[in-house]
Formats: sequence, structure tokens, C-alpha cells
Amino acid sequence: MIFKSSKIRQGKSHIQFSIAKLGVAFLLLCPLVLGSQSLSKSTTLTVLDAISQEPITNVYLLDDQRLTVGLSDEEGIIRFSTKNSAYWITSHLSYLADTIYLQNLIQDETILLHPAENSLSTISVTAQPSNDGSVVSLNEKQIRSVPALLGEADPLRAALRIAGVESGGELNSRLHVRGGLPGENLTLLDGVPIYNETHVGPLFSIFNTDVLQNFTVHKIAAPAEKGSGISALLDAKTKLPDFNVPQLSFGIGPINSSVYYNGPWMNSKRTAVAIGLRGSPLSLLSLFSKKENLTNATLIELGDINLALRHEINPRSTIWARAFWTHDLGLFAQQSSFSNNPEIVDIRERNTVRWNNRGYSIKWDYTKGTKWTNTAQLYGAMYSYQIAETSESRNSSGITIDSSQFSLKGFVEDFGLRLLTKRYYSFGQLKFGTNLKQLKSLPVVLEEEVFNEFILSSTRKAYIANLFFNLLYNSNGKTELTFSAKLNNFWSEGYNIHLPTGFFSIQQNINSGTSVKFTAERIAQFAHALPSFGGAWELNSWLLASEAAPAAVANRAEISLQYPLSERISIVQALYLRYASNLVRASTANLADLFTGAQFTPDRCCATDGKAKNYGLETSLNYSNNSNLIIGINYTLARSVNEFPRINAGQPFSPRFDRRHSLSFWLSKSLKNNRWTVNAQFIYQSGLAYTVPIARVPSTTGIGLIPIYDQVNNTRFPAAHRMDMGVDYKWNGKNSHKNTLSAGVYNLYNQVNPINFSLRSRRNPPRDGLFPNPVLDTQVFSEGVFGFFPYVSFKKNFSLKRKQ
Repeated sequence: MIFKSSKIRQGKSHIQFSIAKLGVAFLLLCPLVLGSQSLSKSTTLTVLDAISQEPITNVYLLDDQRLTVGLSDEEGIIRFSTKNSAYWITSHLSYLADTIYLQNLIQDETILLHPAENSLSTISVTAQPSNDGSVVSLNEKQIRSVPALLGEADPLRAALRIAGVESGGELNSRLHVRGGLPGENLTLLDGVPIYNETHVGPLFSIFNTDVLQNFTVHKIAAPAEKGSGISALLDAKTKLPDFNVPQLSFGIGPINSSVYYNGPWMNSKRTAVAIGLRGSPLSLLSLFSKKENLTNATLIELGDINLALRHEINPRSTIWARAFWTHDLGLFAQQSSFSNNPEIVDIRERNTVRWNNRGYSIKWDYTKGTKWTNTAQLYGAMYSYQIAETSESRNSSGITIDSSQFSLKGFVEDFGLRLLTKRYYSFGQLKFGTNLKQLKSLPVVLEEEVFNEFILSSTRKAYIANLFFNLLYNSNGKTELTFSAKLNNFWSEGYNIHLPTGFFSIQQNINSGTSVKFTAERIAQFAHALPSFGGAWELNSWLLASEAAPAAVANRAEISLQYPLSERISIVQALYLRYASNLVRASTANLADLFTGAQFTPDRCCATDGKAKNYGLETSLNYSNNSNLIIGINYTLARSVNEFPRINAGQPFSPRFDRRHSLSFWLSKSLKNNRWTVNAQFIYQSGLAYTVPIARVPSTTGIGLIPIYDQVNNTRFPAAHRMDMGVDYKWNGKNSHKNTLSAGVYNLYNQVNPINFSLRSRRNPPRDGLFPNPVLDTQVFSEGVFGFFPYVSFKKNFSLKRKQ
């Protein structure tokens, strides 16, 4: 892993709020120089940008006692008293400080401030909007055609080729669909819910591409029997176990190695199995290590197992059984010592983060004639997580003289039954059925043995029952109407709600390749994901809907147009809008701060009653030349605005992942009878929003500086962009075994894309004689990861024959 950091620029903020509303004053401490002379008791100062000549708001003016004497308004005007000060200094984080001397000051003076070298472009809440989509499916070949980070073919990263789908940054593969958060997606693996879809924090997905049949993103109007989050449905399906031809493959990559088998069970003609194993080689070695003895070491474990069985009872009836398990562990051990006369004391510290997903399902498909199909699926899923910190001190005799332990853990259990019936007609299809499930959630348990007390959140249960139907009507292939309705019933310890949802869609096929479609939908979600649990690991903790945090509801609409430019070029455009309400956001990244007694306190833990508006325009262009050359271009112009009563003084603000522009370009070219394939992609996204202080003032004690903020997410990182390239070489080995060698480069031109920032102080030299002494100036630094990063991976498919 290559870590880089670079200085980034901060620009002037264009969003202005009433100081009386915010109740804060902001100021950045800068040096002062003495002078002597007096003027009138008050004067007016106008502050302008030296380049644009535009007024600068929120510029603080400090006197020689480092006290705030004035603040510029929307016209850049500061009115202040000249009494009892020999000089004044301007303070704004986006501009170089300037000093005004008493002997040089005149009435109604205008000064020009120069932007700081580290200035960042800021966000305008009234800036243009935008976003994207409908339904897009990626197969295994398309997923593998994406140049991979660390050689890992990942459907979540491949989904960035879908318009309106974006990632959370270089270190985060979780998907933001049309401005929504990852926790607002419903993720399914063969119909079983997934509550944490990533390995190594959010770096890789838990989906093993070897076992996947396809990965589908439903941005709107998901199948009624599956449902959706208020943002999207991410639907992963695994390959069917094959009754006929056995398949065996293995792969080796920089991070993981994998083995996959799919074929008949014991040469049976009616029973087949599929087995997928994937894991880091270090994970296997750690099975034989004694973790409790590790010192000054870092250990990362990850792995997943996918099992599937298919049994055909008769030509009309089939039983399926599936199970999966994922495992992640990060262990960080450190040992140090110090002298405590007359003996040496050893200190051992250990931090452990672990989480896993487990799931299973049994499904029965029954077909009656050619018009009826029935499906019954029983499933269970569990997601659990834990963070533990221990510290122990021992003397030179090995006797423990002090110890402490901290543990934070939680889980979600989901057990359900899905019944579905389909009836086929000459004009279309009717679907109806029910979903029954029990949810159990423990958002988090906090245990601190240091204080010999246990602070517990309550385990909550919920029951969900919904009835649904879906009617598809097709008029001679010209007009297609879809109407879907669902009645959701939710019961959870005093909070009961009956909520109708559904969608309506109409598609008009104008001619070959040209169609227009309109969809309107109302959707609900009964569990809130509280993000950023676990710090950098970003493990979701799930909070079930309650009176304090009601079920989230979204109303959304889309109109899309698909048309060909030529036989080889097609274009899809979509205009979308979403209004969401009853949103919940965690008030802190550390959920341990949320517990004050024996019960979980939603009013303290979270900002509730949130609203979101997301809208945008997506454009996708695809070019195909006899499958030898495929080119795709996606562009999304999007806008997202959030509003919470307890955030930003109740005023609308841009969320962190409000990306105005998103562009992706990819190319896949086959050479020499498909033995060589060249893949390339370029991704550009507007920078993430974040909050920085516009100034810092001294504390009342004189020790340290207090940051002053004007609003939430007042600044953006520079735009993130990179180019990836990969080459696949395929050849046949002995016995017709197929080999694939993949090599490539992630971030070809070594672009540093910031994911975090820090404020640091540096000492500047005197400038033009204004500063007799060097002074501290605050700088904004960004931190990025994954510069130029090459990878190599190998995959072998064995050609097996069925035993006769």
C-alpha cells in the first residue's frame, strides 16, 4: 500500500449564514506589529478578493491584544473602533493574513486579500443539482474486465461503471446510489440480506466473483418480492450448480487466493453442488499461530465461503440450499517498557476488530403447467461485530500490576420466509405473495472492566409482514405498464406502523432501440444504519425503527430515454428525483459515547427527523464493434441536499458525498483471436465535502486555540480522478486447461486523491517588513492513499469430464 500526502487548496466560502443564528464568532490568530498614532474612534474597512475584486465575507479583524473587533458582512465591510490599538490583522483561513497599521489607516479604506496557497474550492448550497439511473446488471466477464485494485475483481468497484453509482473514496468500495448512503441500500445475496458487505473495513466486497452469476443495481422499482432500501437494491446472484459439466478453478492474487468447484455431486444426474473458498494466505497461517503471544505485530485476516446445493425432485420441482460465511479480523499488538526504579515495567497493548456475516437459505420452486410457478424461501442471516482493547502492565518478575479492558460489540439477526406466486397471461404477468420476518438487533454493547460496570443497550425485536402484488401489462410490444403495491406491517415494542408502498411504471417503445419510460415510487426502510462505527473500519451498527427514529420513507421518480445513434452506438439518459424523510445520522463516530445508562438513548445518539433531496441527470453512451472493441462513457450531473433540525442550525447543507459531477470512461479491446485483452478506465468525481474551521481563536486560558465553524461541509477536496489499465493474457495448457494471467496498474499517473485532512501550524518568515517576528499560520493538509499501484494475478480453469 502506497501512502502519500499533499497540500491542497482552500478557497473562499460562498455560503453565508447569520451570525446571530449560529451564535458563534470565528477568528484565526495572526501576528501583530506595533505602531503609534491615533485616528477617529471608528472607521470602515472594505475587504475584497485581490483577484476577483469580489467582497469577502466572514473575515475577522483582530486588535493588538488578539481580540476580535470586527467581522466582514456580505458586502465585505468591517466597522470597528480604532481606540486602544496600534494595529489590526485580518483573519480568514482561505486568505493570507494582512496587517493594518494605525499610522497608515484612513477612513473608509479598502484592502485586497490574496488567496492562500492552500485554498480549497467551497460549496454553494444553491449550486446546480444532479444524479442518475434505473436497472443495470453486470456479469462475471464485465466485472473481471475492470482493472482491479490489488488484483481483486470486485462487483462493487465494477459498479462504478453504472451512471449514478459512486464510491465513498479510494479506501471505500461501498456504493452511493443517486446521492444516498450505503446504509440506505438493501443488499441481497441469493435473496438473503447482507448487513455489512465489505472485507478489510470497506476496502473490498464480500462477493467472490468466482461464484457470481451477476450483480444487479436497481436504482428504482425493484422486484416487489425482494424490496429495496430507500436508495437502491444491490442484488447478487450466484451461479447455478450444474448437473452436467463439472468445473474447477483456482486463482492467486496479491491479497486473496481462491478455489471454486461447480458440478454434479457424486456423479448424480439430479444433485449438483457449488463450493467457493477465498481467503488471504496470511489468514491460513494465522490459524496455526498463537495470537495471544503476538507483540509489536499487525495481523489481518479475511476470508469467505459460499456453498450451494441444487436437487431436482422431478422436472417440475427443485430444492435449493445455500449458505455463506465471511470473516474479518484486524489485530494490532504493541509492547513497550519503561523504567520504574528499581524495576522495568512492560506494557502490552492489544486492539482487535472483528466482524462476520453468516447466512443460509432453503428454497423450493414448483411449476404447475406453463402458467403457474410457486416459490417458498426460508432464510436466516446474522451480522456481528466487536472491537476490543486491552492493556496490561507487568513488572520484571512477570507479575501483572495493572490491567484494563474495553469491549464494544453488537449484532443483527434476520430470520424470514418469502412466498411468491407467478401467473403468466398472454398480455403479461401477475405476481403476488408475502414476506414474513423477525429482526433482532443489539446496536452495541459497551463493557468497561476498568470501572467494573456494564453499560448496555437494549436488544430489540421487530416483526415485519407484508403483502404484495405486481401486475405487468404489455400491449403488443409497444406499451408496457407495471403496477406494484405492498402493504408493510411493522411491530416493535410499542411502535406499530402500517405503511403502504409501491410503484407505477409506463414504458413506450417508439421503434427499434428507442423507448421512453416513466416511473414513480414510494419506498420504506425499517432499519437505520449508523455509519462510521469502528473508526477507519466503518462497520455499520443497525438501529431498528422506533417511535424516536421512525421508518425512513422516500418518494422518487425517474424518466428515462433510450435511443441509438447508429448500429454500434446507443445512449441512455435518465432524469431522477428523490425526497426522503425520517432519516437518521449518528452524532458521533464512537458509539461508546452514546450510552449514559442501562438503555440506548436514540435522542442523544442520533440526529433524527432528517430530510434529503436528491436529483440529477445521467447520460450513458455505449459503443460496441463486433465484441472486439467496447467503449463506454457515463456522465452524471447531480445534486444532494440534507436537512436535520439538530445539524447546521436546521438549515439545508450539502452532505459529504454530494458530488456535483461524476464521469467514467472505459475501454475493452480484444487482440489476436481474443488471447489478449486490454482494459482501461478513467474515473473523475467531484471532491468530497468536509467541514473546516474558518478561523481559530485563543482559549480563555490562553493555552491552545479554539476552532470556529460557520456551517457543515463548507469546503470540498479537489476533484478525485485516476486512470487504471489492465491486460489479460489467455492460453490453453495441457488437457485443454484454460489459464489467464492478469497484470495492470491502479492509478496509472500516480494521482493523489485526498480522503482526509488535518490542520497544522507552520512558522512563516517576515513579509515586507510587516511582521517583525515569524508567526504561526494554519495550513490545511490532505492525506491520500494508493498512488501508482501495480498488480499481477493468475487464474486456472481445469477442463473436467463427467464420469460415465
